[in-house]
Amino acid sequence: MLAPLSWLKKYVAIDMPAEEFARRMIMNGNAVEEVEDLSAEVTNVVVGRILSVVPHGNSDHLHICKVDVGAQEPIQIVTGADNMAAGDFVPVALHDSHLPGGVHIKRGKLRGEVSEGMMCSGEELGVPADVYPSNTEHGLLILRGEDLVPGQDIRPVLGLDDAVLNFEILANRPDCLSMLGLAHEAAVVTGGKVAEPALDYRAKGEGKAEDLVDIAVEAPDLCRRYCAAAIRNIRIAPSPLWMRQALHKAGVRPINNVVDITNFVMLEMGQPMHAFDLDKVAGRKIRVRRARPGETLQTLDGKERQLTENMLVIADEERATGLAGIMGGEESEITEDTKLVLFESACFDSACTRQAGRALGLRTEAQGRFERGVNERLCKAALQRALHLMEILGAGEVVPGVIDIYPEEKPLPEVRAKADYLYTLMGVEVPMEEMKRILLSLGIKTRIEGDELVCLSPAWRQDIVRGADIAEEVLRVYGYDHIPSTKMRKTEAGANSAHQMRDALLRRLLCGMGAYEAATFSFIGPKWLDALRLPADSPYRCAAKLQNPLGEENSLMRTTLVPSMLSVLATNANRGNAGAAFFEIGKRFLPKSLPLLELPEERPSLCVGLYGEEADFYAIKGMAEAIFTAFGVQDVRWTRAGDLAPWLHPGRGAAACAGDTLLGTLGEVHPDTMAAMDGKVRAYVAEIDLAALEEMQHFVSGVKDMPRYPAVQRDFAFVLAEDVPVGEVMRCVRAAAGALCEGVQLFDVYRGAPIAEGEKSVAIALTLRAADHTLTEEEIVRASDAVVEAAAANFAARLRS
Repeated sequence: MLAPLSWLKKYVAIDMPAEEFARRMIMNGNAVEEVEDLSAEVTNVVVGRILSVVPHGNSDHLHICKVDVGAQEPIQIVTGADNMAAGDFVPVALHDSHLPGGVHIKRGKLRGEVSEGMMCSGEELGVPADVYPSNTEHGLLILRGEDLVPGQDIRPVLGLDDAVLNFEILANRPDCLSMLGLAHEAAVVTGGKVAEPALDYRAKGEGKAEDLVDIAVEAPDLCRRYCAAAIRNIRIAPSPLWMRQALHKAGVRPINNVVDITNFVMLEMGQPMHAFDLDKVAGRKIRVRRARPGETLQTLDGKERQLTENMLVIADEERATGLAGIMGGEESEITEDTKLVLFESACFDSACTRQAGRALGLRTEAQGRFERGVNERLCKAALQRALHLMEILGAGEVVPGVIDIYPEEKPLPEVRAKADYLYTLMGVEVPMEEMKRILLSLGIKTRIEGDELVCLSPAWRQDIVRGADIAEEVLRVYGYDHIPSTKMRKTEAGANSAHQMRDALLRRLLCGMGAYEAATFSFIGPKWLDALRLPADSPYRCAAKLQNPLGEENSLMRTTLVPSMLSVLATNANRGNAGAAFFEIGKRFLPKSLPLLELPEERPSLCVGLYGEEADFYAIKGMAEAIFTAFGVQDVRWTRAGDLAPWLHPGRGAAACAGDTLLGTLGEVHPDTMAAMDGKVRAYVAEIDLAALEEMQHFVSGVKDMPRYPAVQRDFAFVLAEDVPVGEVMRCVRAAAGALCEGVQLFDVYRGAPIAEGEKSVAIALTLRAADHTLTEEEIVRASDAVVEAAAANFAARLRS
């Protein structure tokens, strides 16, 4: 809401700089986004009176003017304008003056003639032709007025000695979408009183407004009040300068006196109004009704709108002539030929107005006010204000009588609030007399009855309906800084939950390994599940469907994070990133059955994806092993992924288990899956069940001494069948070595001559150590023989010769 300070001063005395006023309004609970000083960019510009105009001797388009600027002697100015004459008053930028946009004017010469300044156009001063009709496109701004004096500062003449405050109006304060509402707030911070605008007028002529127009409200649930008045003998003309200036500073373009009055009243009192050319209203009938099926309306912006039955329209005998609360129709707009006008001041339903505006893609000043809620109690007063302005502007003759359809007039709400209740809400005890004083300054009539405040809402406020509203009003004026600082009572020290600590540990680990966290939607599409090469009976296809999806590609709640991660990898690869690693901590949604009879299980999961030169099976497996180690998961067993993860390469996929619990799967993504996801790189992905990880985690705290005795390493090269999993062999070796085993590590796999086809050579390093003595040769041989025997017995393994 743009509020010129000069306009606010018409209702309340504000004797302080604009910045200080803005600060006080902010402290009083009225947010000021910006303060624009209109005079800041214009300095040393005065009113000048042209004494003479002669052609420039060395130019066919320049003129030399003698200008009286209030100095002892006239100054000479060379100009290229041609719309001035001797006797005209114009703005003159003197030597060393400044104009909007950082323009600096200095004394100089043009074609050999001295020019001691510049006569200005409206554009150069930042004033539009809508406000000053004498402002031509390429000429000087010719000033009009009997009180102009040469040398007078141009800023008060053009209304530039002003500041405009941009208020942020919250949804619960529609009264502040008006100058009068802001004036009531300003009166609180200045300690002054509000001068209400004049509403008086004199009706002329015979007859009544009811004789000129027949009005009926056919949708009373969407229009709580409808007021109207007629004005005859309309004289269309520009509005006076003071009104044009006020509208322009408030962000509204002046049009003509009739339309400007409706906009002025809307900004002044917060009540949107509309003016009809009554001679264009078919049958002189106004019907406030719902739109009919298939009905259309040509709005003032020249567009034809398709209406629906949920929209409220203002109609005549034949068709809709306006969209209630949003925009009028082209058929009944005010033109130069208008002679009979009907002013409308009504209260339309906020929800209906909002829905209609969104459906039609419209947004107007009136609509914004109706959406927040227009005060039905002020409809008639706003209409009377408009009639008062019509009279003082001489724009027409008011027809006797005001039409006021108001079937359910509601009394002003009375709120009772006990002092103890208010103290509890505010957190500070404000004396009751002080609370009464504050509320009275806000226009809330208040009396004290024992330990209770009895408050009557002012007519211009709609948000004072309960005790909490009274507490808010008192505290924002009393000052939030008066609330004492206290410690929280009956609460325990805050701490992260187990899930939050789990996720934080994962983030530290994975970011430390060079991965970036990704965040994707929980929705996927059927095509993404098809890309995973899932069989028809796969549990991953048992996905909950959304009733109102954004589209087919977002119609399912994901049962796995893998397609989302593959999409991230493919997008980065296709945009030229040579390599990347990502992880996402999210939830999988696992229904127990379809259709849904209960909410699906939300299973926390981790998905890691990578591609690039440094990405391979062992890289993704190493990241998973680091996670298992960090969570203290013991005896992790690796097996082929197989049908557990159809999206993985059949020979390069693995599943991790701890006991009988599946922790997750990982490996290289199947080429067909990457192709279906529009990925052109070899990618690797791991998905870990975080619920299973938490179940198997085993954090061991404490420290132990460094080993005192040396370790012994023995290497074994076993020849095995090709299909024997190496991981199973390593677990067998660890078990056979017994308590002396400190570690088992694979360091080579060999295929080829002299190893027979269908076999492989697997080299394993076994580390042995005793905690309390140096190992003897006998102990080393016994452990080595046990390893060889166990490998032979379980896998038909033989030592490579």
